Amino acid sequence: MKKSIYTLIITLFVFAWNTSCKKLITVPLPNNKLVSSTVFIDSATAQSAINGLYSKLYNGFMGGTSYYSYNITLHPARLADELYSISSSADYFYNNSLLSSNNEIESMWNDSYSMIFNANSIIEGAQNSTTISAGLKKQLTGEAKFIRGVMYFYLVNYFGDVPLVTVTDLNTNRKMPRTPMSDIYTQMVADLSEAERTLAADYSWSQGNRTRANKWAASAMLSRVYLYMGKYPEAEREATNVISQSGLYRVVTDDISKAFLKDSPETILSFYTNANGYPYETSYTQLRENILPNFALTDALMHSFETGDIRPLKWISSINYSGTRYSYPSKYKSTGNDEEYQVFLRLSELMLIRSEARAYQNNFSGAKLDLDVIRNKAGLDGTTATDLASFKISLEHERQTELFLEWGDRWLNLKRTARADAVLKPIKGPAWQSTDVLYPIPLSSINTNTTLKQNLGYN
Repeated sequence: MKKSIYTLIITLFVFAWNTSCKKLITVPLPNNKLVSSTVFIDSATAQSAINGLYSKLYNGFMGGTSYYSYNITLHPARLADELYSISSSADYFYNNSLLSSNNEIESMWNDSYSMIFNANSIIEGAQNSTTISAGLKKQLTGEAKFIRGVMYFYLVNYFGDVPLVTVTDLNTNRKMPRTPMSDIYTQMVADLSEAERTLAADYSWSQGNRTRANKWAASAMLSRVYLYMGKYPEAEREATNVISQSGLYRVVTDDISKAFLKDSPETILSFYTNANGYPYETSYTQLRENILPNFALTDALMHSFETGDIRPLKWISSINYSGTRYSYPSKYKSTGNDEEYQVFLRLSELMLIRSEARAYQNNFSGAKLDLDVIRNKAGLDGTTATDLASFKISLEHERQTELFLEWGDRWLNLKRTARADAVLKPIKGPAWQSTDVLYPIPLSSINTNTTLKQNLGYN
């Protein structure tokens, strides 16, 4: 693990939530922990710490962008079968030819661990503070643990076993070996469960914007984690907790083109994109007529939609370049003015999670009810699935057509269900190896921390 992760400074953004301006506060990082007397002396500076954590996650810091700004979607879309590069045939992601020296892989590792370090600092600082209220301590700790849980979810799903860092002590962290995935999932459950217990049940902490985690965001993330763990009763329970909040959430069925607006009732959590007024990925995926596009949607994705499905009409657009038609995702349509935020968790995913969890418990009537909500809003008839085998096929298909280009969902679920080989080998041919389901551990991190061992298939 790079020493730079542990010698960074925490950058804290104080958001003016109703405007597009932001003020930058930097707090020097001492040897092993954040000084609570500096940052957590009152509610204003303590709030700035958590606001800065959200901003760093999505917007990056020091004028740059985070891996989670757009690469968390663009990279796995090419690793799987959703997106391909037009401008370059040497696409390391689409060709599944990643090297341990790849800078973008290093960026994901470093950005994730710097977020974890910052979250740990907030947890320690809030708990050690003698001046902020008990309620604020709970809120900040819950949000920091939520974000720590999210970071570990992506780390283990891309790298496998990774170091589990829960403190800010440098001597403890500097030479930490890889921790078994099962232990990290246990930590995720603990973090998200505490967030679920302690966070507010509304969006009052973000002035009504769905841009800070609340109780239901923690429940939603916990449902996803339980699904990946194969704990289906628990996944169903947590999904139901969110779905039942009809006063806050509902699946958008009247006009699905509005599902990604910032005030969409389908959104459980989104990231406030006040740095540029629109989600970063639109800069790379929204194409312009007669301009060579960087990426386009694959034939595999385009051919996956059934006849009568309205999602290609509402969520996909196309352009012409030199006589060739290229398709691109247009779930997000705004080019500014803060009309859309980057959606991280939405109710349709929870419906699909609960459907799968019910199917694995042989509750096929319940599984059908949830799956048909998603199919019917797309203008399709209900599913014909009747048993676990047919539901697994139907759910894989529905995730592909509903959640395409959303945080690597297709890639992660092909791996989770052990379907990556069967689906991607025919498409990728010799470029695909079974070991490609994991990223390489960054070479720079292995050189720094010699206790780290490389994933199979990489030098």
